[in-house]
Amino acid sequence: MKKELSEILKLSSLGNYKKALNLAEDLFLKNKDSLNVIKVLTNIYSLMENFKFAASVMEEFINDNEHADYECYNNLGMFLRKTEDYKKSLYFLDKALSINSDLPYAYLNLAEINIVLRKFELAERHIDKSLSLAEKMEPLNKGLLINIIHLKLSINIALKKNKNSVDLLNKYLNQDFDENLFYEKTSIDPSSISESEINQAKKQLIHFDNTLKVKIHRFEKIIPLLYGVAKYYEKKNQDESETYYNLANREVLNILRYNSHDDQKTISNIIEIYNTFFAGYPSNNKDFGANNIFVIGTPRSGTTLTESIISANKEVFGGGEMASLPELLKGYLINNFQDKNLNIQNTVKIVQEEYLARTDFIKQDFSKIVDKLPGNFLYLGLILKMFPSSKVIRIFRDPWDTAISLYKQRYVLNIPYSSSFFNIGVFMANFEAINTFWDSVIQSKSVLDIKYEDLVKNQIDIQKKIYDFLKIESAFDEDKRGAFFAKTASTHQVQKKVYDTSVNKSEFEEKKPVFFNAFKSQRAYWEGKGIKLKSSFFGYNIDS
Repeated sequence: MKKELSEILKLSSLGNYKKALNLAEDLFLKNKDSLNVIKVLTNIYSLMENFKFAASVMEEFINDNEHADYECYNNLGMFLRKTEDYKKSLYFLDKALSINSDLPYAYLNLAEINIVLRKFELAERHIDKSLSLAEKMEPLNKGLLINIIHLKLSINIALKKNKNSVDLLNKYLNQDFDENLFYEKTSIDPSSISESEINQAKKQLIHFDNTLKVKIHRFEKIIPLLYGVAKYYEKKNQDESETYYNLANREVLNILRYNSHDDQKTISNIIEIYNTFFAGYPSNNKDFGANNIFVIGTPRSGTTLTESIISANKEVFGGGEMASLPELLKGYLINNFQDKNLNIQNTVKIVQEEYLARTDFIKQDFSKIVDKLPGNFLYLGLILKMFPSSKVIRIFRDPWDTAISLYKQRYVLNIPYSSSFFNIGVFMANFEAINTFWDSVIQSKSVLDIKYEDLVKNQIDIQKKIYDFLKIESAFDEDKRGAFFAKTASTHQVQKKVYDTSVNKSEFEEKKPVFFNAFKSQRAYWEGKGIKLKSSFFGYNIDS
Protein backbone atom coordinates (compact mmCIF):
# COMPACT_ATOMS: atom_id res chain seq x y z
CA MET A 1 0.00 0.00 0.00
CA LYS A 2 2.88 2.36 0.78
CA LYS A 3 4.14 2.15 -2.81
CA GLU A 4 0.68 2.83 -4.25
CA LEU A 5 0.12 5.84 -1.97
CA SER A 6 3.52 7.23 -2.94
CA GLU A 7 2.64 6.98 -6.64
CA ILE A 8 -0.74 8.65 -6.08
CA LEU A 9 0.86 11.53 -4.16
CA LYS A 10 3.47 11.98 -6.89
CA LEU A 11 0.77 12.18 -9.59
CA SER A 12 -1.17 14.71 -7.50
CA SER A 13 1.92 16.90 -7.03
CA LEU A 14 2.33 16.99 -10.82
CA GLY A 15 -1.31 17.96 -11.34
CA ASN A 16 -2.33 14.63 -12.87
CA TYR A 17 -5.44 14.40 -10.71
CA LYS A 18 -7.49 12.16 -13.00
CA LYS A 19 -4.95 9.34 -12.97
CA ALA A 20 -4.28 9.85 -9.27
CA LEU A 21 -8.02 9.59 -8.58
CA ASN A 22 -8.39 6.34 -10.55
CA LEU A 23 -5.56 4.75 -8.55
CA ALA A 24 -6.89 6.13 -5.24
CA GLU A 25 -10.42 4.84 -5.86
CA ASP A 26 -9.07 1.38 -6.72
CA LEU A 27 -6.97 1.38 -3.56
CA PHE A 28 -9.93 2.53 -1.47
CA LEU A 29 -12.11 -0.35 -2.67
CA LYS A 30 -9.52 -2.75 -1.25
CA ASN A 31 -8.77 -0.76 1.94
CA LYS A 32 -11.95 0.99 3.08
CA ASP A 33 -10.84 1.13 6.73
CA SER A 34 -7.45 2.69 6.05
CA LEU A 35 -6.99 6.20 7.46
CA ASN A 36 -4.23 7.03 4.98
CA VAL A 37 -6.21 5.86 1.97
CA ILE A 38 -9.36 7.81 2.90
CA LYS A 39 -7.31 10.96 3.48
CA VAL A 40 -5.53 10.68 0.14
CA LEU A 41 -8.73 9.88 -1.75
CA THR A 42 -10.75 12.75 -0.29
CA ASN A 43 -7.81 15.12 -0.75
CA ILE A 44 -7.80 14.34 -4.49
CA TYR A 45 -11.56 14.97 -4.65
CA SER A 46 -10.82 18.28 -2.94
CA LEU A 47 -8.06 19.18 -5.42
CA MET A 48 -10.57 18.49 -8.21
CA GLU A 49 -13.06 20.75 -6.36
CA ASN A 50 -15.53 17.93 -5.82
CA PHE A 51 -16.05 18.97 -2.22
CA LYS A 52 -19.57 17.60 -1.87
CA PHE A 53 -18.43 14.08 -2.73
CA ALA A 54 -15.29 14.43 -0.59
CA ALA A 55 -17.52 15.41 2.34
CA SER A 56 -19.94 12.52 1.85
CA VAL A 57 -17.12 9.94 1.61
CA MET A 58 -15.30 11.33 4.65
CA GLU A 59 -18.48 11.63 6.74
CA GLU A 60 -19.42 8.03 5.97
CA PHE A 61 -15.92 6.93 6.99
CA ILE A 62 -16.11 8.87 10.28
CA ASN A 63 -19.52 7.43 11.11
CA ASP A 64 -18.31 3.87 10.49
CA ASN A 65 -14.82 4.14 11.95
CA GLU A 66 -13.94 4.83 15.58
CA HIS A 67 -10.31 5.55 14.65
CA ALA A 68 -11.07 8.81 12.82
CA ASP A 69 -8.54 11.41 13.94
CA TYR A 70 -8.08 15.19 14.03
CA GLU A 71 -7.22 15.34 10.34
CA CYS A 72 -10.40 13.49 9.36
CA TYR A 73 -12.63 15.87 11.34
CA ASN A 74 -10.79 18.99 10.20
CA ASN A 75 -10.83 17.91 6.57
CA LEU A 76 -14.54 17.14 6.74
CA GLY A 77 -15.10 20.56 8.26
CA MET A 78 -13.14 22.09 5.39
CA PHE A 79 -15.07 20.13 2.72
CA LEU A 80 -18.37 21.21 4.26
CA ARG A 81 -17.14 24.80 4.45
CA LYS A 82 -16.39 24.67 0.75
CA THR A 83 -19.96 23.50 0.05
CA GLU A 84 -21.22 26.32 2.31
CA ASP A 85 -22.81 23.93 4.79
CA TYR A 86 -21.43 26.06 7.59
CA LYS A 87 -23.61 24.72 10.39
CA LYS A 88 -22.29 21.15 9.96
CA SER A 89 -18.80 22.44 9.25
CA LEU A 90 -18.65 24.22 12.61
CA TYR A 91 -19.73 21.02 14.36
CA PHE A 92 -16.94 18.90 12.87
CA LEU A 93 -14.30 21.59 13.35
CA ASP A 94 -15.21 21.72 17.04
CA LYS A 95 -14.80 17.93 17.11
CA ALA A 96 -11.33 18.33 15.60
CA LEU A 97 -10.35 20.86 18.27
CA SER A 98 -11.62 18.56 21.00
CA ILE A 99 -9.06 16.01 19.78
CA ASN A 100 -6.17 18.45 19.37
CA SER A 101 -6.25 22.21 19.98
CA ASP A 102 -2.54 22.71 19.25
CA LEU A 103 -2.68 22.42 15.46
CA PRO A 104 -3.37 25.43 13.19
CA TYR A 105 -5.68 23.89 10.56
CA ALA A 106 -9.10 23.98 12.28
CA TYR A 107 -8.53 27.57 13.41
CA LEU A 108 -7.85 28.51 9.80
CA ASN A 109 -11.16 26.98 8.70
CA LEU A 110 -13.01 28.67 11.56
CA ALA A 111 -11.55 32.01 10.50
CA GLU A 112 -12.81 31.41 6.94
CA ILE A 113 -16.34 30.71 8.17
CA ASN A 114 -16.45 33.73 10.47
CA ILE A 115 -15.39 35.98 7.60
CA VAL A 116 -18.45 34.79 5.68
CA LEU A 117 -20.61 35.44 8.75
CA ARG A 118 -18.95 38.89 9.02
CA LYS A 119 -17.75 38.18 12.55
CA PHE A 120 -14.40 39.72 11.77
CA GLU A 121 -13.09 40.12 15.33
CA LEU A 122 -13.73 36.42 15.99
CA ALA A 123 -12.13 35.56 12.64
CA GLU A 124 -9.10 37.62 13.69
CA ARG A 125 -8.73 35.67 16.95
CA HIS A 126 -8.89 32.37 15.08
CA ILE A 127 -6.40 33.40 12.40
CA ASP A 128 -3.96 34.80 14.95
CA LYS A 129 -4.11 31.50 16.83
CA SER A 130 -3.56 29.60 13.59
CA LEU A 131 -0.59 31.80 12.67
CA SER A 132 1.11 31.45 16.04
CA LEU A 133 0.76 27.65 15.92
CA ALA A 134 1.94 27.45 12.30
CA GLU A 135 5.07 29.45 13.10
CA LYS A 136 6.03 26.90 15.76
CA MET A 137 5.72 23.89 13.45
CA GLU A 138 8.89 21.96 12.65
CA PRO A 139 9.57 21.63 9.85
CA LEU A 140 7.83 24.84 8.83
CA ASN A 141 4.96 24.26 6.38
CA LYS A 142 5.52 27.23 4.08
CA GLY A 143 2.41 26.62 1.96
CA LEU A 144 0.22 26.59 5.07
CA LEU A 145 1.91 29.72 6.39
CA ILE A 146 1.24 31.57 3.12
CA ASN A 147 -2.44 30.55 3.21
CA ILE A 148 -2.79 31.79 6.78
CA ILE A 149 -1.08 35.09 6.00
CA HIS A 150 -3.34 35.54 2.96
CA LEU A 151 -6.43 35.14 5.14
CA LYS A 152 -4.95 37.40 7.82
CA LEU A 153 -4.55 40.11 5.17
CA SER A 154 -8.21 39.73 4.16
CA ILE A 155 -9.30 40.12 7.77
CA ASN A 156 -7.10 43.20 8.12
CA ILE A 157 -8.88 44.73 5.13
CA ALA A 158 -12.26 44.01 6.75
CA LEU A 159 -11.05 45.63 9.98
CA LYS A 160 -9.31 48.47 8.10
CA LYS A 161 -5.86 47.49 9.35
CA ASN A 162 -3.99 47.77 6.05
CA LYS A 163 -0.96 49.33 7.76
CA ASN A 164 -0.71 46.15 9.84
CA SER A 165 -0.78 44.15 6.61
CA VAL A 166 2.22 45.94 5.11
CA ASP A 167 4.13 45.50 8.38
CA LEU A 168 3.26 41.81 8.46
CA LEU A 169 4.36 41.28 4.87
CA ASN A 170 7.61 43.17 5.46
CA LYS A 171 8.35 40.90 8.41
CA TYR A 172 8.13 37.73 6.30
CA LEU A 173 9.60 39.20 3.11
CA ASN A 174 12.67 40.31 5.07
CA GLN A 175 13.10 36.75 6.33
CA ASP A 176 12.58 35.03 2.98
CA PHE A 177 11.50 36.72 -0.25
CA ASP A 178 8.35 34.86 -1.34
CA GLU A 179 6.61 35.42 -4.65
CA ASN A 180 3.08 35.15 -3.23
CA LEU A 181 3.75 37.59 -0.40
CA PHE A 182 5.34 39.98 -2.89
CA TYR A 183 2.16 39.81 -4.97
CA GLU A 184 0.02 40.41 -1.88
CA LYS A 185 2.03 43.53 -1.06
CA THR A 186 1.64 44.95 -4.57
CA SER A 187 -2.12 44.35 -4.32
CA ILE A 188 -2.44 46.14 -0.97
CA ASP A 189 -0.13 49.08 -1.64
CA PRO A 190 2.09 49.16 -4.75
CA SER A 191 3.73 52.34 -3.46
CA SER A 192 5.13 50.39 -0.50
CA ILE A 193 7.26 48.23 -2.79
CA SER A 194 10.91 49.19 -2.61
CA GLU A 195 13.29 49.26 -5.56
CA SER A 196 15.24 46.39 -4.00
CA GLU A 197 12.05 44.30 -3.84
CA ILE A 198 11.30 44.97 -7.51
CA ASN A 199 14.85 44.05 -8.42
CA GLN A 200 14.59 40.88 -6.34
CA ALA A 201 11.32 39.97 -8.07
CA LYS A 202 12.89 40.45 -11.51
CA LYS A 203 15.94 38.43 -10.45
CA GLN A 204 13.66 35.62 -9.28
CA LEU A 205 11.78 35.73 -12.57
CA ILE A 206 14.96 35.19 -14.56
CA HIS A 207 16.05 32.38 -12.24
CA PHE A 208 12.70 30.56 -12.33
CA ASP A 209 12.36 31.02 -16.09
CA ASN A 210 15.72 29.33 -16.61
CA THR A 211 15.35 26.54 -14.04
CA LEU A 212 11.66 25.57 -13.81
CA LYS A 213 10.53 23.28 -16.61
CA VAL A 214 7.51 21.53 -15.03
CA LYS A 215 4.43 23.59 -15.92
CA ILE A 216 2.76 23.43 -12.51
CA HIS A 217 5.96 24.60 -10.80
CA ARG A 218 6.25 27.56 -13.18
CA PHE A 219 2.57 28.20 -12.53
CA GLU A 220 3.18 28.42 -8.77
CA LYS A 221 6.33 30.53 -8.84
CA ILE A 222 6.38 32.72 -11.92
CA ILE A 223 2.76 33.86 -12.20
CA PRO A 224 2.50 35.77 -8.87
CA LEU A 225 5.78 37.55 -9.63
CA LEU A 226 4.62 38.65 -13.08
CA TYR A 227 1.25 39.92 -11.84
CA GLY A 228 2.97 41.66 -8.92
CA VAL A 229 5.49 43.48 -11.13
CA ALA A 230 2.70 44.42 -13.56
CA LYS A 231 0.65 45.91 -10.72
CA TYR A 232 3.71 47.79 -9.40
CA TYR A 233 4.20 49.52 -12.75
CA GLU A 234 0.50 50.21 -13.35
CA LYS A 235 0.65 53.89 -12.34
CA LYS A 236 4.33 54.34 -13.11
CA ASN A 237 4.79 53.03 -16.63
CA GLN A 238 1.77 51.78 -18.60
CA ASP A 239 3.85 50.11 -21.34
CA GLU A 240 5.94 48.25 -18.76
CA SER A 241 2.83 47.24 -16.85
CA GLU A 242 1.10 45.92 -19.98
CA THR A 243 4.24 43.95 -20.91
CA TYR A 244 4.21 42.11 -17.59
CA TYR A 245 0.45 41.53 -17.70
CA ASN A 246 0.89 39.98 -21.14
CA LEU A 247 3.71 37.76 -19.87
CA ALA A 248 1.64 36.71 -16.84
CA ASN A 249 -1.39 35.79 -18.90
CA ARG A 250 0.73 33.97 -21.47
CA GLU A 251 2.18 31.89 -18.62
CA VAL A 252 -1.34 31.07 -17.41
CA LEU A 253 -2.35 29.99 -20.91
CA ASN A 254 0.59 27.57 -21.00
CA ILE A 255 -1.03 25.49 -18.28
CA LEU A 256 -4.75 26.26 -18.55
CA ARG A 257 -6.90 25.62 -21.57
CA TYR A 258 -10.26 27.38 -21.74
CA ASN A 259 -12.62 25.32 -23.85
CA SER A 260 -15.39 27.58 -25.15
CA HIS A 261 -17.22 24.51 -26.47
CA ASP A 262 -17.87 23.47 -22.86
CA ASP A 263 -19.56 26.82 -22.21
CA GLN A 264 -21.58 26.52 -25.41
CA LYS A 265 -22.75 23.09 -24.32
CA THR A 266 -23.61 24.31 -20.82
CA ILE A 267 -25.68 27.21 -22.17
CA SER A 268 -27.45 24.97 -24.69
CA ASN A 269 -28.24 22.48 -21.93
CA ILE A 270 -29.62 25.19 -19.65
CA ILE A 271 -31.84 26.48 -22.45
CA GLU A 272 -33.07 22.93 -23.10
CA ILE A 273 -33.71 22.39 -19.37
CA TYR A 274 -35.71 25.60 -19.17
CA ASN A 275 -37.78 24.85 -22.28
CA THR A 276 -38.40 21.23 -21.22
CA PHE A 277 -39.11 21.60 -17.51
CA PHE A 278 -39.68 25.23 -16.59
CA ALA A 279 -41.34 27.13 -19.43
CA GLY A 280 -44.76 26.42 -17.92
CA TYR A 281 -43.59 25.33 -14.47
CA PRO A 282 -45.95 26.39 -11.67
CA SER A 283 -44.20 27.17 -8.40
CA ASN A 284 -45.62 25.14 -5.52
CA ASN A 285 -44.78 27.94 -3.08
CA LYS A 286 -44.92 31.56 -4.23
CA ASP A 287 -43.07 32.67 -1.08
CA PHE A 288 -39.86 30.81 -1.92
CA GLY A 289 -37.01 33.30 -2.05
CA ALA A 290 -38.87 36.19 -0.43
CA ASN A 291 -35.77 37.04 1.59
CA ASN A 292 -33.25 36.39 -1.19
CA ILE A 293 -31.60 38.90 -3.49
CA PHE A 294 -29.36 37.89 -6.40
CA VAL A 295 -26.81 40.18 -8.04
CA ILE A 296 -25.60 38.89 -11.40
CA GLY A 297 -23.42 40.05 -14.28
CA THR A 298 -19.99 39.36 -15.68
CA PRO A 299 -17.05 39.35 -13.28
CA ARG A 300 -15.61 42.89 -12.96
CA SER A 301 -18.89 44.51 -13.98
CA GLY A 302 -19.70 46.16 -10.64
CA THR A 303 -21.45 43.34 -8.79
CA THR A 304 -19.38 43.85 -5.62
CA LEU A 305 -20.04 47.59 -5.59
CA THR A 306 -23.75 46.86 -6.02
CA GLU A 307 -23.69 44.38 -3.13
CA SER A 308 -21.99 46.98 -0.92
CA ILE A 309 -24.82 49.43 -1.67
CA ILE A 310 -27.60 46.88 -1.14
CA SER A 311 -26.22 45.78 2.25
CA ALA A 312 -25.45 49.29 3.58
CA ASN A 313 -28.41 49.25 5.94
CA LYS A 314 -29.88 47.29 8.84
CA GLU A 315 -31.97 44.87 6.78
CA VAL A 316 -29.72 43.13 4.26
CA PHE A 317 -26.80 40.76 4.88
CA GLY A 318 -24.09 40.65 2.22
CA GLY A 319 -23.56 36.96 1.56
CA GLY A 320 -20.83 37.47 -1.04
CA GLU A 321 -20.08 35.09 -3.87
CA MET A 322 -21.92 31.96 -2.78
CA ALA A 323 -21.16 28.74 -4.62
CA SER A 324 -24.28 26.95 -3.35
CA LEU A 325 -26.74 27.60 -6.14
CA PRO A 326 -24.60 26.43 -9.10
CA GLU A 327 -23.35 23.49 -7.03
CA LEU A 328 -26.91 22.38 -6.21
CA LEU A 329 -28.20 22.97 -9.74
CA LYS A 330 -25.32 21.05 -11.32
CA GLY A 331 -25.45 18.22 -8.79
CA TYR A 332 -29.19 17.63 -8.85
CA LEU A 333 -30.39 18.94 -12.20
CA ILE A 334 -27.95 19.98 -14.93
CA ASN A 335 -25.77 16.86 -14.77
CA ASN A 336 -28.84 14.59 -14.71
CA PHE A 337 -31.46 16.34 -16.83
CA GLN A 338 -31.40 13.65 -19.55
CA ASP A 339 -32.13 10.91 -17.02
CA LYS A 340 -35.59 9.60 -17.90
CA ASN A 341 -36.24 8.87 -14.23
CA LEU A 342 -35.61 12.47 -13.16
CA ASN A 343 -38.50 13.78 -11.07
CA ILE A 344 -38.35 17.51 -11.69
CA GLN A 345 -40.67 18.44 -8.82
CA ASN A 346 -38.64 16.49 -6.26
CA THR A 347 -35.42 17.90 -7.71
CA VAL A 348 -36.69 21.47 -7.48
CA LYS A 349 -37.81 20.88 -3.90
CA ILE A 350 -34.37 19.60 -2.88
CA VAL A 351 -32.60 22.58 -4.46
CA GLN A 352 -35.04 25.03 -2.88
CA GLU A 353 -34.80 23.57 0.60
CA GLU A 354 -31.02 23.10 0.65
CA TYR A 355 -30.29 26.54 -0.76
CA LEU A 356 -32.71 28.34 1.57
CA ALA A 357 -31.40 26.40 4.59
CA ARG A 358 -27.88 27.61 3.81
CA THR A 359 -28.82 31.24 3.20
CA ASP A 360 -31.06 31.35 6.27
CA PHE A 361 -28.14 30.19 8.45
CA ILE A 362 -25.74 32.73 6.93
CA LYS A 363 -28.02 35.78 7.15
CA GLN A 364 -28.46 35.29 10.91
CA ASP A 365 -30.72 38.05 12.31
CA PHE A 366 -30.97 40.05 9.08
CA SER A 367 -34.24 39.90 7.16
CA LYS A 368 -32.68 39.58 3.67
CA ILE A 369 -29.50 38.21 2.12
CA VAL A 370 -27.61 39.01 -1.09
CA ASP A 371 -26.04 36.23 -3.15
CA LYS A 372 -23.57 38.07 -5.34
CA LEU A 373 -22.13 35.34 -7.56
CA PRO A 374 -21.79 36.97 -11.01
CA GLY A 375 -22.01 33.64 -12.85
CA ASN A 376 -25.56 33.03 -11.66
CA PHE A 377 -26.58 34.90 -14.82
CA LEU A 378 -26.53 31.44 -16.41
CA TYR A 379 -29.47 30.39 -14.23
CA LEU A 380 -31.61 33.54 -14.22
CA GLY A 381 -34.73 31.85 -15.60
CA LEU A 382 -34.32 28.88 -13.26
CA ILE A 383 -33.86 31.21 -10.27
CA LEU A 384 -37.12 33.02 -10.98
CA LYS A 385 -39.00 29.72 -11.34
CA MET A 386 -37.51 28.11 -8.22
CA PHE A 387 -37.50 31.25 -6.07
CA PRO A 388 -40.43 33.25 -7.48
CA SER A 389 -40.43 35.83 -4.69
CA SER A 390 -36.72 36.62 -5.00
CA LYS A 391 -35.37 39.80 -6.59
CA VAL A 392 -32.54 39.96 -9.13
CA ILE A 393 -30.32 42.89 -10.01
CA ARG A 394 -28.47 42.43 -13.28
CA ILE A 395 -25.39 44.56 -13.98
CA PHE A 396 -24.07 45.47 -17.41
CA ARG A 397 -20.78 47.18 -18.21
CA ASP A 398 -19.03 48.29 -21.39
CA PRO A 399 -17.59 45.04 -22.82
CA TRP A 400 -14.11 46.45 -23.57
CA ASP A 401 -13.73 48.02 -20.11
CA THR A 402 -14.83 44.70 -18.64
CA ALA A 403 -12.32 42.81 -20.77
CA ILE A 404 -9.39 44.97 -19.64
CA SER A 405 -10.37 44.65 -16.00
CA LEU A 406 -10.64 40.85 -16.31
CA TYR A 407 -7.28 40.58 -18.06
CA LYS A 408 -5.50 42.45 -15.25
CA GLN A 409 -6.74 40.18 -12.46
CA ARG A 410 -4.88 37.16 -11.16
CA TYR A 411 -7.93 34.91 -11.44
CA VAL A 412 -5.92 31.96 -12.84
CA LEU A 413 -8.11 28.98 -11.89
CA ASN A 414 -11.59 30.30 -11.11
CA ILE A 415 -11.99 32.38 -14.30
CA PRO A 416 -9.84 30.59 -16.89
CA TYR A 417 -10.99 32.68 -19.86
CA SER A 418 -9.60 35.90 -18.32
CA SER A 419 -6.03 35.31 -19.55
CA SER A 420 -6.80 35.91 -23.23
CA PHE A 421 -8.66 38.75 -24.94
CA PHE A 422 -9.82 36.21 -27.52
CA ASN A 423 -11.32 34.01 -24.80
CA ILE A 424 -12.82 37.00 -23.01
CA GLY A 425 -14.48 38.01 -26.29
CA VAL A 426 -15.99 34.54 -26.63
CA PHE A 427 -17.18 34.65 -23.02
CA MET A 428 -18.83 38.05 -23.47
CA ALA A 429 -20.76 36.75 -26.48
CA ASN A 430 -21.87 33.72 -24.45
CA PHE A 431 -22.99 36.05 -21.65
CA GLU A 432 -24.95 38.08 -24.19
CA ALA A 433 -26.56 34.99 -25.72
CA ILE A 434 -27.95 33.45 -22.53
CA ASN A 435 -29.16 36.82 -21.25
CA THR A 436 -30.83 37.53 -24.57
CA PHE A 437 -32.58 34.17 -24.26
CA TRP A 438 -33.74 35.01 -20.72
CA ASP A 439 -35.08 38.35 -21.96
CA SER A 440 -37.11 36.50 -24.58
CA VAL A 441 -38.81 34.11 -22.13
CA ILE A 442 -39.03 36.08 -18.88
CA GLN A 443 -41.84 38.52 -18.31
CA SER A 444 -40.96 39.46 -14.77
CA LYS A 445 -40.95 42.53 -12.58
CA SER A 446 -38.43 40.77 -10.35
CA VAL A 447 -35.39 41.84 -12.41
CA LEU A 448 -33.81 45.28 -12.32
CA ASP A 449 -31.13 46.09 -14.90
CA ILE A 450 -28.39 48.54 -13.94
CA LYS A 451 -25.48 49.92 -15.94
CA TYR A 452 -22.13 50.17 -14.18
CA GLU A 453 -21.42 53.56 -15.74
CA ASP A 454 -24.66 54.98 -14.32
CA LEU A 455 -23.86 53.47 -10.93
CA VAL A 456 -20.44 55.11 -10.59
CA LYS A 457 -21.48 58.46 -12.07
CA ASN A 458 -24.81 58.82 -10.26
CA GLN A 459 -24.66 56.63 -7.18
CA ILE A 460 -27.30 58.45 -5.11
CA ASP A 461 -30.09 58.16 -7.68
CA ILE A 462 -29.22 54.55 -8.55
CA GLN A 463 -29.05 53.64 -4.85
CA LYS A 464 -32.57 55.00 -4.34
CA LYS A 465 -33.79 53.13 -7.40
CA ILE A 466 -32.31 49.88 -6.08
CA TYR A 467 -33.79 50.36 -2.60
CA ASP A 468 -37.25 51.10 -4.03
CA PHE A 469 -37.04 47.98 -6.20
CA LEU A 470 -35.95 45.77 -3.28
CA LYS A 471 -38.38 47.44 -0.86
CA ILE A 472 -35.57 48.23 1.58
CA GLU A 473 -36.98 50.60 4.20
CA SER A 474 -33.83 51.15 6.27
CA ALA A 475 -31.76 54.24 5.60
CA PHE A 476 -28.72 53.95 3.36
CA ASP A 477 -25.45 54.26 5.33
CA GLU A 478 -22.48 55.41 3.23
CA ASP A 479 -20.06 54.71 6.08
CA LYS A 480 -21.23 51.11 6.18
CA ARG A 481 -20.94 50.87 2.41
CA GLY A 482 -17.41 52.24 2.58
CA ALA A 483 -16.50 49.67 5.23
CA PHE A 484 -17.92 46.80 3.18
CA PHE A 485 -15.65 43.78 2.86
CA ALA A 486 -15.81 41.31 0.00
CA LYS A 487 -13.39 38.46 -0.44
CA THR A 488 -13.10 39.02 -4.18
CA ALA A 489 -10.77 40.68 -6.66
CA SER A 490 -12.64 43.92 -5.83
CA THR A 491 -11.65 43.77 -2.15
CA HIS A 492 -9.49 46.88 -2.22
CA GLN A 493 -11.52 48.98 -4.66
CA VAL A 494 -14.94 48.63 -3.05
CA GLN A 495 -13.94 50.31 0.23
CA LYS A 496 -12.87 53.43 -1.64
CA LYS A 497 -15.24 56.22 -2.61
CA VAL A 498 -17.19 55.44 -5.76
CA TYR A 499 -15.31 56.79 -8.77
CA ASP A 500 -15.68 56.73 -12.55
CA THR A 501 -12.02 56.47 -13.60
CA SER A 502 -12.69 52.85 -14.60
CA VAL A 503 -14.91 54.02 -17.47
CA ASN A 504 -13.59 54.28 -21.05
CA LYS A 505 -10.28 52.55 -20.44
CA SER A 506 -7.40 53.12 -22.88
CA GLU A 507 -5.11 50.19 -22.30
CA PHE A 508 -4.05 47.20 -24.43
CA GLU A 509 -5.22 48.97 -27.58
CA GLU A 510 -3.33 46.49 -29.79
CA LYS A 511 -5.46 43.67 -28.33
CA LYS A 512 -8.77 45.35 -29.14
CA PRO A 513 -9.25 43.81 -32.62
CA VAL A 514 -8.60 40.32 -31.21
CA PHE A 515 -11.29 40.83 -28.57
CA PHE A 516 -13.97 42.24 -30.86
CA ASN A 517 -13.31 39.76 -33.67
CA ALA A 518 -13.74 36.86 -31.24
CA PHE A 519 -16.81 38.51 -29.75
CA LYS A 520 -18.49 39.00 -33.13
CA SER A 521 -17.55 35.53 -34.36
CA GLN A 522 -19.16 33.95 -31.30
CA ARG A 523 -22.21 36.16 -31.73
CA ALA A 524 -22.59 34.70 -35.22
CA TYR A 525 -22.49 31.21 -33.69
CA TRP A 526 -25.42 31.98 -31.38
CA GLU A 527 -27.40 33.68 -34.10
CA GLY A 528 -26.96 30.48 -36.08
CA LYS A 529 -28.49 28.66 -33.12
CA GLY A 530 -31.61 30.81 -33.32
CA ILE A 531 -30.87 33.46 -30.68
CA LYS A 532 -31.84 36.86 -32.07
CA LEU A 533 -29.22 39.35 -30.92
CA LYS A 534 -29.59 43.12 -31.14
CA SER A 535 -27.18 45.41 -32.99
CA SER A 536 -25.68 46.60 -29.71
CA PHE A 537 -24.51 44.80 -26.58
CA PHE A 538 -27.32 45.75 -24.19
CA GLY A 539 -27.00 49.34 -25.37
CA TYR A 540 -23.21 49.43 -25.71
CA ASN A 541 -21.51 50.09 -29.04
CA ILE A 542 -19.65 47.03 -30.39
CA ASP A 543 -18.44 48.42 -33.70
CA SER A 544 -14.91 49.03 -32.38
